[in-house]
Amino acid sequence: MTRDYAKPSTTKTSSKSKPKKKTAKKSAAAPKAAPPAPSNSGKSKFFHIALITAILGGFVYGLYKLAQLPADRTLDPTTPTKPSQAKQVEPTKTEKPEARFQFYDMLPNSEVETDAVTAYTFKEKGVQEEYQYMLQTGSFRQRKDAERQKATIAFQGL
Repeated sequence: MTRDYAKPSTTKTSSKSKPKKKTAKKSAAAPKAAPPAPSNSGKSKFFHIALITAILGGFVYGLYKLAQLPADRTLDPTTPTKPSQAKQVEPTKTEKPEARFQFYDMLPNSEVETDAVTAYTFKEKGVQEEYQYMLQTGSFRQRKDAERQKATIAFQGL
C-alpha cells in the first residue's frame, strides 16, 4: 500500500471523488519485515581474521627467530662459522693505523700548470675565432628518418 506524504494543500483532488476515510493504524504487535541478510559476510569476516592472524603469527615467529641468533654472527656465507677455523690476529701496539685519505700527502707535491690552458690567454676583441658546434637533434631507428630531420634543419638555414 502506497502512502502520499505530500502536504494536503499541494495535492489535487477532483470534485467528483470523495475524500477517503482514515483507516486505523496497524497494531504495534504486527511483525515488521526483517532486512535481507548479507550473503557470505560471515565467511568473509572469518577469512580476513584468519589472514590477519596468520600474518601476525609469522611476524612474531620471525622476531622470535631473530632473537635466537647470536649477536656476533655475520650474514656473509664465505666466513667460517667454527671458531677453531678462524685465525685470530692480535694487533700490535706499535702499528700505526692506515691513513684513510691520501690526498693530504699528494696535493702539496702536485702542481697544475696553468700556462698551457688556452682559456686563460688574452684575446683581442676584434679577432674572431672559428668554432664548430655539434648538436644532436634526435635519435632515429631508420636512416631515412635521420635524413628527413637533416633536410628539415638545412631548410631552416642552420
